[in-house]
Amino acid sequence: MKQIRKTGERYLSLDEIRRIPWDHYPIFMYSDGGSLFGWLIRKADDSAGSHLWTLVGNDAIANQSITFRLVPVAKMAHYTTKLIWNPEYTAEQRKTMLESIFQRLELPWYRRLYDVVGLVGELLERIGIRLNLGKFDFCSESVSRAVALVDPDFKEWLGINPSPSPKEFNLYTKAHNPPWKVYGRYAPDDE
Repeated sequence: MKQIRKTGERYLSLDEIRRIPWDHYPIFMYSDGGSLFGWLIRKADDSAGSHLWTLVGNDAIANQSITFRLVPVAKMAHYTTKLIWNPEYTAEQRKTMLESIFQRLELPWYRRLYDVVGLVGELLERIGIRLNLGKFDFCSESVSRAVALVDPDFKEWLGINPSPSPKEFNLYTKAHNPPWKVYGRYAPDDE
């Protein structure tokens, strides 16, 4: 089935995504998740996306799956994705975010686990029950923690929204454009 295109948006191929210049990283990627799990999140959150991951190199994406790990760009081949960045971040700010992400990737596997209990808690929070243990991360928490290190406005927002969903991160970047911008989009039917 052909994807619906956003008029005026730049669509990139996987090869073009692999060739994004080093001085643009990290780039945050809001996607549809493409799985039954992702579909459930989108339905519960009434959103177009259910996953947030980070492009950290020419063929490297930091991805919070069962564990937080690096995956190749080819892993996004089946997901409709919006690439988001803030071109106003300095080289030093970008370096700080990347160092934070890579430090987390070096943790033992059991410290990089997905917060399954917290996800159930997020759903139960709608009826007043909170279960996020704070020991593990959702995909959007990993991204948000890195951004908060360099962006005082985002850090303030994160203080009010300590466990943002991918949708909430996306809405934040939309509401703060500029400086946040859509770098480009990827549609699986392009490959």
